Amino acid sequence: MRQYQAAPPAALLAPAASKEAWAAAAEAGADAVYVGLKAFSSQADNFTLAELAGLLEESRRAGVGIHLAFNALIKETELGAAWKYLAAAADLGPEALIIQDWGLGRLAARHFPGLSLHASAQAGVHSLPGLVTLKEAGFTRAVLPRELAPDEVAALSAHSPIGLETFLRGPLCFSAPGLCLMSSFLSGQSASRGVCTRPCRLSYRLGRRSAAVFFRAGRHLAPHLRELRRLPLAGFRIEGIKEPDCLGRVVRACRLLLDAPDNDWPRALAEAEDLLAHASGPPAPGGRPERGFTDSPPPGAVQKAPWSLPPERGSPGRREMRPGPARPERGYWLWLELAEDIREAAPFGAARLILPLAEANIRHVRRHRRHFKEEAARLVWSLPPLLYHRRQAWLGGEVKALLAAGFRTYLASNIGHLNILKRAGPGVEIWADHRLGILNHQAEAALAGLGFRGVTLSLEMDEETAEALWTRPPAAGRLIYLYGRPALFTSRLPLDIRETLVSPRGEKFRLGREGEGTIVTPDRPVFLAPLLKKPPLPGGAGFILDLRREPHLSEKLRALKKILASSPGRSSSFNLKRTLF
Repeated sequence: MRQYQAAPPAALLAPAASKEAWAAAAEAGADAVYVGLKAFSSQADNFTLAELAGLLEESRRAGVGIHLAFNALIKETELGAAWKYLAAAADLGPEALIIQDWGLGRLAARHFPGLSLHASAQAGVHSLPGLVTLKEAGFTRAVLPRELAPDEVAALSAHSPIGLETFLRGPLCFSAPGLCLMSSFLSGQSASRGVCTRPCRLSYRLGRRSAAVFFRAGRHLAPHLRELRRLPLAGFRIEGIKEPDCLGRVVRACRLLLDAPDNDWPRALAEAEDLLAHASGPPAPGGRPERGFTDSPPPGAVQKAPWSLPPERGSPGRREMRPGPARPERGYWLWLELAEDIREAAPFGAARLILPLAEANIRHVRRHRRHFKEEAARLVWSLPPLLYHRRQAWLGGEVKALLAAGFRTYLASNIGHLNILKRAGPGVEIWADHRLGILNHQAEAALAGLGFRGVTLSLEMDEETAEALWTRPPAAGRLIYLYGRPALFTSRLPLDIRETLVSPRGEKFRLGREGEGTIVTPDRPVFLAPLLKKPPLPGGAGFILDLRREPHLSEKLRALKKILASSPGRSSSFNLKRTLF
C-alpha cells in the first residue's frame, strides 16, 4: 500500500463503491477516495456506518483521504433521519462531506464547523458568482460540472475563493447536473437523489426513425493532464467506475501522468494510454437511497452528537431573513415568453408577470418604457439556468439598468444568480425557482439566510413531502409551480431537432431553447391540480402558471381561468400521485 507523502498540488480522487475498490484505488496511487453511505448518497452500493468507521481507520493508516458523499436531495419527511446519519458520520471524522442539498449544508455548517464541506457537482455551480455564494454558505470546495471545457476550468480556478475539483474521466449526461427532471418525470426516480434511470441513454423516435439523440460519450481528459496539472486546482476526479481492476488501471494511469516530469511526458502518456485502453468498462449504475427511514439510530453508529434535529437558532454574523406579508394564496404569477404577450394576458388579472431576461424582451420594455413603468411593481425577470462566463458581464449590466429603472424583482434558477443580483444594487428582491431543489424547510432557511426573499418548491415533491411542508412555518415566501411545460433536460449541447420526440413508452417531448441551453419539455403540460384542494400554504405567495411554450396563449388563458375557478379534474401531476424515490 502506498505510504503517505505530501499531497501534490491537486489531489487525485477516485470512487470506492466497495472495500475492494478502495484497496485498488489506494494501491494505484489515489490521494483520496469518495464513498457513500447506504442512505442519502448517489454513490453506487455504499457502506454502513460501521463499515465506514473501519474504512476510515484503514485509510488513515494508508494516508488516503475519505470524502463522504452525502449528496442526495432530502425530502422533508427524511430530514430527521438525515440529521442522524449526518451527525453519526461527522463524529467518525471523514476528511470532507460532499453535499447537494442546501438544507443539509446548512445543518452541517452550523453544527459541525470542523468538517470541510464540498459542493457536489449536482449543485450545478458553473460560475464565479456561484462559487462566491458557496463560500458565503460555508463550503470550502466545489466539484465542477463535467461539461465545462478545460479553458473554463482554468478561468474559474484562477479566481475561485474556494478549492475546485474537475473531472478527468467518467460518463457524461446530456442534462447539466442538478437540472435533470426527466427520470423523475417518467418514473418518480430522481437523478438528484441518486436513482436516475438514464433516460438520456434511450432511443427516441423522430418520425419514422429512432436514435439515441441525447447520448453523450464519456469525458476522458487524462491525455490533457500536462496542461491541467498546472492549474491551481484542489483535485482531479475519476467517476463512474465500479470494478476494482478497471478502477486500479485508471487511477494508475492518471497518477502516472500527474507525476511525470515534462521531459518524460511522451513515454508516460504512451504507458498511460496502454493502461486506459485495458480499462474500458460499463459505467456503474446509480445507487438507490435506502427506503423507510425511521427515527432510530443508524446501525453500527458510535454517536456523541444529539439524535434529535437541532432547534433553530440565529447564525452568528448573518441575519436570518424572514418573509414579509405574503400575497394572497390564490394569486397567480404568469410566466410569459415575450414582453408583447403581456397585453394579451391582461384580462387574466395576474398578481405578477414573469418575463425571461432576454435581449428581445429588454429591447421591447425600453421601447415602451412608459407603459412598463406602470407594470414595474408586478414584473418579475427570470434568469436562465445556464449562464457561463462570457454572458455574466452582460447580465450584470442589464440587471443594474433594470433595477435603476424600478424593476426590483427577479427569479433565480441557479445559485450563482444570487451574487450577480445582489451586486447590481440595493433593494433587489430575489426568488428561487423550482430548479434549486427545495424539498425541506432547512433548504428554505438556507436560501433565506443567503438573501432570497422566497422560493419555489421543487416540482419533484410527492404528496408525503407536500403534506409535511404544509405543516411547517415558512422561513421564506413560497411559490408553487402549478402549470406548464417545465424543462426536463437542460443542456448546453445544441440540438437542431424540430420534430416531436417519442419515448419507447410513447411519451412525447419537444425541444426548445432557454438562454444558452437546449431544453426538452413534455408535450403534455404538467398540472399540479391536487395542490389547489389543499389548505393555504403557510407563507404562500402564489402559484406559477408557466405559459412560455403555449402556442395559443389567449385560448389557454381563458381555459385556465375557467378550470381554476372550478374544481380541476384530470391532470398530469408529476410525483404527487406516487412516491419520489
